[in-house]
Amino acid sequence: MKITWHGHAFIEIQVAGKQILIDPFITGNPFTKTKPEDFNPDYILLTHSHHDHVGDTEELAKKSGATIVTEMDMANDYAQKGFKVEGPNYVSTL
Repeated sequence: MKITWHGHAFIEIQVAGKQILIDPFITGNPFTKTKPEDFNPDYILLTHSHHDHVGDTEELAKKSGATIVTEMDMANDYAQKGFKVEGPNYVSTL
């Protein structure tokens, strides 16, 4: 397992051949030298909906097909936009 802090709340975890991003605030994050195209996540975990946590989630999920894991309201919002989602108490409305 490898865990990398990319500044602010953005964390990357590599484990068992999977890449997991937590709060992928990349674009506009003054504390990271990375770019969205540097990542190909399998999962994106979001703690809450503030822009400096959600960051590049949609761009990354569209490119990689990553599953977005978050709380119920955000999961519903992303599911309605066509993203793969999981989360506690998530109920698909599609």
